[in-house]
Amino acid sequence: MTGVVQAKRMTLITPLVVFAGLGLVLFRLTDISEIFRVKATWAMSDFWDVVYYPVVAFLRGENPYDTQRFLALYPVTHPFPLYLPAVLLVHLPIGLLSAQTASTAYFALTVVLTFLLVFICLYFSKINVTLTHVFFLGGLLLLSRPGHWNLLLGQPTLQVVLASYVALHFSRYSAITSAIGIAVSMIKPTFGIPLATLMVAQGYVRPVLYSTGITIPINLFLLTALIYRAGGIEHFLQGLIGNYHVWQSDIVVNPALSIIAIDTNTFISHFIGRSLDHIVQLALLILMLGVASWTLRPTGRPDDERFQALSIGIVCLATLLSVHHQAYDLLLLTLPFIGLVYHRFPPAFYSSYRYGLSVGLLTILALNYASTHSIVPFVQPASGLWLVLVSINSTVLLVLFFLWVHTAHLVRLDAAAHH
Repeated sequence: MTGVVQAKRMTLITPLVVFAGLGLVLFRLTDISEIFRVKATWAMSDFWDVVYYPVVAFLRGENPYDTQRFLALYPVTHPFPLYLPAVLLVHLPIGLLSAQTASTAYFALTVVLTFLLVFICLYFSKINVTLTHVFFLGGLLLLSRPGHWNLLLGQPTLQVVLASYVALHFSRYSAITSAIGIAVSMIKPTFGIPLATLMVAQGYVRPVLYSTGITIPINLFLLTALIYRAGGIEHFLQGLIGNYHVWQSDIVVNPALSIIAIDTNTFISHFIGRSLDHIVQLALLILMLGVASWTLRPTGRPDDERFQALSIGIVCLATLLSVHHQAYDLLLLTLPFIGLVYHRFPPAFYSSYRYGLSVGLLTILALNYASTHSIVPFVQPASGLWLVLVSINSTVLLVLFFLWVHTAHLVRLDAAAHH
C-alpha cells in the first residue's frame, strides 16, 4: 500500500516540479524579473556565439575562428571558442534556420535533451524507467543550477555529456558505439581528451583508436576548407592564437577572476590572485588524470557493475577538475548522482559516512546559486567571502574526487582479499 501511495504522490508532484523548472527559466526572460534583478539579459548568448552564428559564417564561406571578422560581421559578444571544427557539422541543421526560429528550436531541443539525459542515466544504471521518474528527475535537473544555466545560455553541453556517457557505457560492450561517443565528445576537447585518456588507462584502447578514425578525417577535411578561406596555414594559426588570447582575457574564463569556473587551476588561481602559467596547468592536468588513471587501472580491478558505476563517477570528476570547465558542465555528474542515490555504487558507500557525505556534496553542486553573477557582485572582489563563494564548487569537486578515489582503492583491496 505504501508503494501505491508513494507512486500517486510522485504522479501529483511531478507536473509541479517540471512546471517550476521551466517556469523559473521563462520567468527570468520576462521584464517582471528585472524588478528582482534576476532577468537573464544574457539569455541564449552562448547559442549565438557557439552554435548558430559560427555555422552561419561557415555556410557563407567565412572562417568563424577569425575573431576580428567574426565579431565584426555577426551580432555576437564573444569569439568562437576553440572547439574542434566538427562542432560545425553537429549543429549544421540549426544554421539553416532563421535566427528566431533557430533559437526557439534550440531552446526546445535543450529541454528535450534534459529529459533524454535522465532517461539515459536511468537506463544505463539499470533502473526501472517510468515516465514519472523521467519527468520528475528532469524537472529537478531544470531547477538545478547547472541545468537552469545551461538552458538559459543555450550551451551545447548536453550533447557532449550524452556522448560521454555513450562512450563510457558501451566501452565494455561495443567498441564502435563507444568510439562514436568519444568522437562526438571531442567537439569540446576539454571533455573528449580527458575522457579518451582515462578510457585508455582502464584498458579500453579499441574504442579510442576507432574514434581517431572518425575524428581525424572529419576535422582534417573541415580544417582544410577553413585554412583555404583564411589564406593559408600561417594566417589561420595567427587567427587561432588571437582567438585564444581574446578568450583568455575574458573575465568569465580567466582563472584568477572567473566566478563560475570549477577546475583545479581556477581553484588555485583564486587564492594566489593570478593565473597559473601553462607549465603548472599542464602539471595539474597530468596530476589529476594520473591519480584517476592509477585508481582505474585494469590490473586487479573488480569487474562488477557497482565498481563500474564508481569508475564512471571518478572519470567525470577527473574530467571536470583537470582542465577548464564552468558550472553548467556539472551536468556531467548526473549519471553518477543518479547511480549513487539508487544504490548502484559499491556497498562501501552505503555502510559508512560516504553515502551521506557524497549525496550532500552533490546536492551542493546542484543547488549552488551563490557562485553566480547575481550574488557575487554584492561582495568585495578578492575578499574572504568572495573567495569562499567562488571556490564552493571546486572545493566540493576536490573532496568528492579524493573521497571516491580512496573508496575505489578500498574496494580493490577488499576484492583482492577475497580472491
